[in-house]
Amino acid sequence: MVFLLGATTVASAARLQNDSFETRDFTSWQISGEGWRVSAYPKDPRRGAYGAVNDVTTNGSTEFRVVHQEIKALPGKTYRASVWLRTVCISGSESFLEVQFLSKGGSVLKQFQSAHVTKNQAFTLMVIDPMASPENTERVSIRGVVHLTGQPVPSTNFHVFDCFDFRPSVAPDTPPQK
Repeated sequence: MVFLLGATTVASAARLQNDSFETRDFTSWQISGEGWRVSAYPKDPRRGAYGAVNDVTTNGSTEFRVVHQEIKALPGKTYRASVWLRTVCISGSESFLEVQFLSKGGSVLKQFQSAHVTKNQAFTLMVIDPMASPENTERVSIRGVVHLTGQPVPSTNFHVFDCFDFRPSVAPDTPPQK
């Protein structure tokens, strides 16, 4: 007697490395703009001992500050991205999760953003789901973005990112068509 087991394929992508900054630094991540640090302050990590923090001070001048990681992705697949985001003393800045699907040459083929956080909030899961990767996708950039929208008040704004995730999206069952 022979049994054949069917296998299903799921959109495959590389996994994010150091997704919660537990290396105590930005290993596997790139940063642009000023004010980035990895913090062990007890309220900064959502999971583990560390979180990525962007400090926006009154003398800061970089309009966009980004922590990002590029990994492989496949064209024509559906994905989900998330990050835990906490903000403190927000005034004159906002933050959000952003995903860019990239071509082999690095051109942005399609971009998605979560809701923009413009007020103080405890850790909140920011999710973008579903996202369909366009034709010619080779890589994807998972990004934590801080955007200066005006002049911050005299206290420092804190944007804390932790537990980044990027994976294939599981589509809900669709009802049969009539």
